[in-house]
Amino acid sequence: AVPEAGVTQGWTLRWGTQLDVQPIGAFGNGEDLTEQAVASYVAKYATKAAETTGTVDHRVGNKEALVLLDVPEHPRRLIEACLDLHHAYPERKLRDWAHMLGFRG
Repeated sequence: AVPEAGVTQGWTLRWGTQLDVQPIGAFGNGEDLTEQAVASYVAKYATKAAETTGTVDHRVGNKEALVLLDVPEHPRRLIEACLDLHHAYPERKLRDWAHMLGFRG
């Protein structure tokens, strides 16, 4: 269940030794930080991560097709969320990019 708005839990986050924290704006050359720039940056790492999460390398299309694929539960649920949200945000083309967890690259 999703917690009510305003109700938060605390988590401890840990990273390994290969950590390079920089402001997102640090990758630009004085350019404005746009939604597209952030999406491209996130997509770069989402693409790398998708290879290790067990997603597929092609479009899924619908939940019925997803059932036939051997996708682990967590990425399957993320793909399903993209398919569910497609109608609410058609300009994002979430159905087309569900296999990449919604990121177009």
